[in-house]
Amino acid sequence: APIAAKALSHTLLMFDNFYDVEEKAKAGNEYAKQVMQSWADAEWFLNRPALAEKLTVTVFKVTGETNTDDLSPAPDAWSRPDIPLHALAML
Repeated sequence: APIAAKALSHTLLMFDNFYDVEEKAKAGNEYAKQVMQSWADAEWFLNRPALAEKLTVTVFKVTGETNTDDLSPAPDAWSRPDIPLHALAML
């Protein structure tokens, strides 16, 4: 439970599973309470390393209309949520 609580405390995309954690917290589960407090305190955001003073980025300028299908690297990143892999495949 302590390992799961630590991992969940740094997870920000919980969708409906938030309610499962909330239910456990209301039932008195101390680890679920810790996770809920961590989310409320935004620890997942505040405990991240500071950004570098200078960032180098790549910008894609596309004329006309575009959508995700135009930029989809399906052969390289089959999972739509795998955003980091998509970015690597595009570059």
